[in-house]
Amino acid sequence: MNETIALTMRFQFARTEELRFLSHLDQQSTFQRAFRRADIPIAYSNGFHAHQRLSFATALSVGMTSSCEYADIRLTKEIAPETFCTCMNRVLPKGLHVIKASLIKGKTSSLSSLIISSIYQVRILDHTSDSEIEKAIQKFLCQDDIIIEKRNKKGKFHKINARPYIKYFSIVPDTDDLLFTLRIGYHNQATIKPSLILQAFEQFSGQNFGDADLWQIHRNSLLGIE
Repeated sequence: MNETIALTMRFQFARTEELRFLSHLDQQSTFQRAFRRADIPIAYSNGFHAHQRLSFATALSVGMTSSCEYADIRLTKEIAPETFCTCMNRVLPKGLHVIKASLIKGKTSSLSSLIISSIYQVRILDHTSDSEIEKAIQKFLCQDDIIIEKRNKKGKFHKINARPYIKYFSIVPDTDDLLFTLRIGYHNQATIKPSLILQAFEQFSGQNFGDADLWQIHRNSLLGIE
């Protein structure tokens, strides 16, 4: 008895400054239209309201950029990863770019289950690093509990201890602006936004980094997938 082998195209893409305010749903719609325009043989679910079999590793918050986003699509027939990248980049808008892809034959783990942690860089314009901030970070990390308020899927705020999620937090030497590196872990496929940790640090240290909407937050890496 012949069995159809599942074909999954796993691809890495970047979201840059031009589309940093794209919502996750709008990003999903943009890729769905791009698959059709690029004639990618994407598989659809069964049922009356069939939809493309597309899944992202994780959502990227509005206002953030990234060079390490990942998604899986199920295919109906095999195509070369290089062809996939070329065809997609012809039709994607400026601000989204497929970096690389690989074809997986057979079953594979979901992307979201693979993520261990994310690495971010947060640039604060018109601020510079100094030794007092570095000392404050060390004291901040010495706490057993860093309580923050996080919105759940129902839109309600609840308090959680952010300390177990913070794997690394430091200043990057930079001549012009204040630049932080943060590595934030995942527990049960849940994590915390870097802006919430920075805001907790602001409150703890008495620093004022200005309007959080002006912070430039970039995701550099999704550890566990890469």
